Amino acid sequence: MADPKTNAFPWRKTGRIFAKLGITLAEILLLAIIAVYCLGQLAANWPSEHVRGWLASGFNETGIFKKGAPCRFVAHLFYTEAELEGYMASAQSQPSGEKTVELIPYATVPQPTQSGDTEPAGPQPDAWGFTDEDGDGIIIDEISAQGFHGYMMIVLDPSRVIMASHPESFETKAYSVQEMVESFGGVAGVNGGGFVDVAGPGNGSKPDSIVVFEGHVYYSHKGCGNGFAGFDSNHKLHVGQFSAYQIRQLDIQYGASFGPVLIKDGVVNTDGIKNAFLNPRTAIGQRSDGAVLLLVIEGRKSSSPGATFQDLADIFQNYGAVNACNMDGGSSSMMWYNGEYINSTASLIGLRPIPTAFVVLPEGGSHE
Repeated sequence: MADPKTNAFPWRKTGRIFAKLGITLAEILLLAIIAVYCLGQLAANWPSEHVRGWLASGFNETGIFKKGAPCRFVAHLFYTEAELEGYMASAQSQPSGEKTVELIPYATVPQPTQSGDTEPAGPQPDAWGFTDEDGDGIIIDEISAQGFHGYMMIVLDPSRVIMASHPESFETKAYSVQEMVESFGGVAGVNGGGFVDVAGPGNGSKPDSIVVFEGHVYYSHKGCGNGFAGFDSNHKLHVGQFSAYQIRQLDIQYGASFGPVLIKDGVVNTDGIKNAFLNPRTAIGQRSDGAVLLLVIEGRKSSSPGATFQDLADIFQNYGAVNACNMDGGSSSMMWYNGEYINSTASLIGLRPIPTAFVVLPEGGSHE
């Protein structure tokens, strides 16, 4: 005969086990929340302004914590809205000095010669040591150092790069980087400027700042955020904070906003880039010979947590940039080349649709 004390209600024993497990997990979660809160308060009240600004920058950068986002209340556990706005204002792009870097024609590099003064065989490196092995005018250089991974795309002919968008679709439809590239008959591209995503995730169709397409300025009333990057009719990249009037005066034909400016006229924007989390990043720059530099850094994974703004400035300096600007990053950072995405997305919901992208056209090609 079965022992009623042990077999009558076996589910009770199992229930107690699960109850204890649930309580233990709840206690661990509570302790983790308390620990994160205490660490956040420690950083928010740290004597170093750099540390305080670093945390505030993280809230201002990360979509779910941005102003108007549903989780903004988390930021308010550590800062008032006025304090957050103050840190954002202090990180605004700084104007450069009076010096203006002029682009020179494509670098004419003295080529090494072989015996008998014959021309060297095969592609030769440029003045920065990069070689266009396949002759398509695009060099992809993989970056794996300093705790992050990414790709630098060097487009030798700046006339091939435009800021692509579909103004007729603003606020109704957005496009992936792939769709942007394909719709303009391009061969490569990266995501561009910021967009409204208050409730997250939005449909990515409404730019949150100035966009310039074919010389027309859109959303001028929104300003240029923390920085603008755009090409004039001579294919020179201008970076900085500009009004719609200044953009027209500079003859800028294609551009988008996000920021901060990383390098302007050869000078690193030290004040504007001092506080930043590790995040996936997209940025654009230009060398003195006109070659366009498109950078994407992967992030939010163990093998590549991401990069700071200072990391980006360092990278662009290593590639010879005289002007460079950070663009929208995070889940939007994507690079399309040779018929595929060559970086991995940080998005948990798949590829993010966007309103703007920097697209590389075929050699001698036009989007018109």
